Amino acid sequence: MILRNAIKKGVGAIVSFTVLQFLLFVFYLEENKESRLSRNFPIEIEETILSKSENNVEPNLLLNIKVLKDVMLTRKLDQGVSICHGSKSVLGITFINSSPKNVDLRNAIRRSWGKHGKLKRMVTLFILGRDANFQYDESVSMENEKHGDLLQGRFEDNFRTSSLKVFMALKWAQTFCPKAKFIFMVNDQNFVNYDVLFAIFVKKKEKESTFVSGNIITNRAPIREPNSKYYISRKQFGRKYFPPFCTLDSGIILSTNGANIILKEAFNSTFIPIADVFISILAEKTGVTVINDKRFTLRNLNHDTCLFRNIVTARGFDTSLLTAKLWANVSNPEFFKKCKHSEVDLIMQTNSVSNADLFDRGFYLLVNSPDLCKNDQGKPDDIFMVVLISTLPMHVGKRDIIRKTWAKSHNVIGMAIRFLFVMGRQLKKNEDEQYKSIVKNEQIRYGDIIQADFIESFHNLTLKVALGLKWVSENCQNAEYMFKGDDDIFVNFENIISYILNLRAKGRALEKFYMGSLLRRSPIVRREYSKYYVSHKEYSGKYFPPYCSGGGYILSSDVIHGMYLKALQTPLIPIDDAFQGILAEEEGVIPMHHDGFKNWGGSSDKCDLLNSMVVHGPYKSPVGIFKVWTNFTDASVKC
Repeated sequence: MILRNAIKKGVGAIVSFTVLQFLLFVFYLEENKESRLSRNFPIEIEETILSKSENNVEPNLLLNIKVLKDVMLTRKLDQGVSICHGSKSVLGITFINSSPKNVDLRNAIRRSWGKHGKLKRMVTLFILGRDANFQYDESVSMENEKHGDLLQGRFEDNFRTSSLKVFMALKWAQTFCPKAKFIFMVNDQNFVNYDVLFAIFVKKKEKESTFVSGNIITNRAPIREPNSKYYISRKQFGRKYFPPFCTLDSGIILSTNGANIILKEAFNSTFIPIADVFISILAEKTGVTVINDKRFTLRNLNHDTCLFRNIVTARGFDTSLLTAKLWANVSNPEFFKKCKHSEVDLIMQTNSVSNADLFDRGFYLLVNSPDLCKNDQGKPDDIFMVVLISTLPMHVGKRDIIRKTWAKSHNVIGMAIRFLFVMGRQLKKNEDEQYKSIVKNEQIRYGDIIQADFIESFHNLTLKVALGLKWVSENCQNAEYMFKGDDDIFVNFENIISYILNLRAKGRALEKFYMGSLLRRSPIVRREYSKYYVSHKEYSGKYFPPYCSGGGYILSSDVIHGMYLKALQTPLIPIDDAFQGILAEEEGVIPMHHDGFKNWGGSSDKCDLLNSMVVHGPYKSPVGIFKVWTNFTDASVKC
């Protein structure tokens, strides 16, 4: 019967077949016939595992070993078995979640980053189920005959069978490629940077640990609505939140040891149809470490090619054209040299950030000093330097003592200076109410405060930088320089102004001037528990551009408005001075170092103070500030 059908379909073709080819062709026809005669089989399997009880609510609770094995009987896999057989050089396996109809995406991957993976000793396979009407069976079979890189399970391809796909892949890896060190899973609408991924593999290879790594999602609650595709019953998982899980939407890595442990536990555990959640539950039960790595991004970056230099994955590549376009750039060795910050390895969100709404809300001024830089006639005064001092509403005593000490004189060696205290609101509501009236009374008396409508915190110091730039560009454009400092420093303005005047006499410091205590190649902190933590989503790379420490630095007025415009489009990292350095880099301003800026501490001895410009010291109280000023002005001490 089989032979007769084969002859009917193509006698001419069979004549030229070898015996082996003929037998394979006959086997294909028999396989095809079986699939047509039992079209309900995949649906039956899915219903066996995911069936609901009579009240149409509760799925079966246990993943039965026999049923799972039946479902994992993969179709058209023989070509893939030889990929890993006997090989000692395979570093890892990439399983790409796909669906039968997505042949264009698979071909785009084969021509781009999938091809590059082979150079990195990676085996790349696509995992898929079967479409509901089986209309792609023949095309999938022909595709696999051509490429030999498809794993297709005997179940319908949909969201609720994603766990079956994943564990089908893990079982295949365990059986046919046990020497691989790592397993990488990703979707066919992701783009993968194998150079960064390979570096991760090499680093982790020596540890021989059991882990799952990716972009961790936390505090995600199960959906209890039975009609949702995300539905999880309380019998399946009874807790309020899932354990932290690495989302498959951005790709995950599993060590082979970790994958095998998770696979073994899956056969004896309550079935969860959401694959990444199921993996995390099994990892938690077996003690497999779950590692957060933000280089696996959830962002759509198909318009920001420069961002791909230091990330592993990005999503949003839902057409073959997008994948091909990006690959043409990232595979060109010269391309990244044209990206900004190439020397400092800093990648910015150049096209996707807008802080305008945030600034409009947060920079609403509760207290303002719009006339600070004007004369008695209300016209712009001849101001050499405007001094912005970052402070808190509750630091009333510090402001008072600063006004009486190093900010006392508004004319230094013939140059006019104006002082402005910059603050937000107190965090605690009772303190905010308490100091609201105090600050307003203080402003009535001195007229040297601006207070914006955002909460004071370490991370919001960056907002103060942007606020200062905005205020100066709108209210004090007539100042030639801006000094930014904190309320726990000592400043010798005579030295600062003398030095700048000397530079100006030589034709320097007239424009694009940025001076302070310079930090070069400052590493970006990736420890999440650190207050200096900056995620890969905010910035990728190893180092910030050069910047001056935030305790005190100087900018020429010609760059201030441009820097504020850049701040509107720059990610707000929680490190204010590094943020200022990024803005300077964007404006083409090169920071200048001066040893007189002792932002990391210095002596309060008079002779040392006379040779300093800025000293950051133990001036946490008004008494400390007054003490150093007393030393500085002590006429009895001769230097």
